[in-house]
Amino acid sequence: MAKDRIFLGGFRAFPKPTNAPDFVLGKGAINIRELKEWLESEEGQHCTVSYNSEPEIIIEIVRRKDGKIALVVDTYNIID
Repeated sequence: MAKDRIFLGGFRAFPKPTNAPDFVLGKGAINIRELKEWLESEEGQHCTVSYNSEPEIIIEIVRRKDGKIALVVDTYNIID
């Protein structure tokens, strides 16, 4: 069953600046307060998977319908 996209709270992704070298794929920013709030929220708590007995959130870098870049949770292995 397909799941709705879950956008990662506190993260902003931006396209590569035109004058950036080839090894730069894009830019991003992390708002620490927003990220902490999202991780502590019910939505954030349900997005973790276990890797080496530690919680992780697997993300995908996607292009939204409006053309902007975003980070979303890869919900493939999340168990409801």
